[in-house]
Amino acid sequence: MKDASPIVSFQQINNAFSHESVMTRTHNEADAKTDDPIEAASKLAALGNALKVLETADAEARSKVLVAADHRVASLLQTYLAMKSSEEGKVEASAAGANEAKFDDKDVLGWIGSFFSWWKRLKPAKWLAAPPEPETIPNNPEDFRMAVLGDWGTGLYGAPLCAKSIEAEKNIAQDDKGYGVLMHLGDVYYSGDDHEVQKRFLDLWPKNPNTVSRAINANHEMYTGGHAYFKKILKGFKQPASYFALQNDHWLLVGLDSAYADKDLAKDQVGWLNNIIAKADKRKIIMFTHHQPFSWLEEQHPKMTGKLGQLLNSKKIFAWYWGHEHRCVIYDQHDAWGLHGRCVGHGGYPYFRKNWSELGAKKEDENWWQLGKKNFTPGGRVLDGSNQYIDGHDDPQRYGPQGYMTVEFRGKNLNEIVHAPDGTKLYEKQIA
Repeated sequence: MKDASPIVSFQQINNAFSHESVMTRTHNEADAKTDDPIEAASKLAALGNALKVLETADAEARSKVLVAADHRVASLLQTYLAMKSSEEGKVEASAAGANEAKFDDKDVLGWIGSFFSWWKRLKPAKWLAAPPEPETIPNNPEDFRMAVLGDWGTGLYGAPLCAKSIEAEKNIAQDDKGYGVLMHLGDVYYSGDDHEVQKRFLDLWPKNPNTVSRAINANHEMYTGGHAYFKKILKGFKQPASYFALQNDHWLLVGLDSAYADKDLAKDQVGWLNNIIAKADKRKIIMFTHHQPFSWLEEQHPKMTGKLGQLLNSKKIFAWYWGHEHRCVIYDQHDAWGLHGRCVGHGGYPYFRKNWSELGAKKEDENWWQLGKKNFTPGGRVLDGSNQYIDGHDDPQRYGPQGYMTVEFRGKNLNEIVHAPDGTKLYEKQIA
């Protein structure tokens, strides 16, 4: 079981950390592995908060599916326990083909000191500067199709089938229904270390020949400093940096890194983007980030949008695709910014369904609910339904559907298709 990428449940963590001997050892190791008592106290407080965050996140899941909170220390703890469990063969097959870490208090007594040492060594990966000019989209650049996946890096549930459905289509150079570009909007769980990136992402990524693959940096990858993202994913995709531009005669596709600095645009990205757009001529501009520029349910990110204020207010962005939120939302055109917003964060993470009726949405059909405008956010439609790929882990009715999106570029025209993991079309509309 050494090569497995196991689930680390809160129940397993709680059972181990509830022993007095583990709590005592944890305090002692925090003191021993840090240089001053203030740092030790800070790490203990962060670890306590991590356990609380995981408890809250697991309240609905009841340790039956993979749960990963947007919390650095919680994710680091899960990654480390998964790594040690795999190394020592403490992994067992669980429901529906998943693997689960099976450790106890005695294991944690032996591991907790090295956890603090490992955590202390984690620093952000070296920043890579993007080329000053956009890359030309290869293979018949006038017409091409792009597959978009978000929050896909679980290796479980609907994620593998999404990849197989994309892979089943030929490359654009061979078939006009193939894909020319494959795009991931970020998140490899729990914290994107080398093993997780290999087993939950690269090993399962669609292997379409002669296709350009691009990956957006995300918060979970940065929890371990982004090293596996920068050194393994970018290298594997022949992607020069975590931000990039692809173009043809009609479209400019821009990916930005909103995770190196959390929910912000780090380093030289804004200046680089302004230079790219200044040369865009009449091309329509499409943005890709992990974090959302706006949301019907979640928080806004003013650092990121504030730096792009002039670009947004001038209505130069035609569309924006993002992940982070675990759902699929097709927003109406933004009143102030004029762009078409798309949340495509339902690629692999098991997320709970909302009671959309109680939230004021109106049923459109068996797959979609209509959302009205609110909080300076446009209305739109949100994908709903059960998740059959949870079957064997938990009740599929409790979880929302997974899938991916196809964006078709035909000259100046753009057509969008939302797919179920098996490739079934759930929505299609031409927006340009």
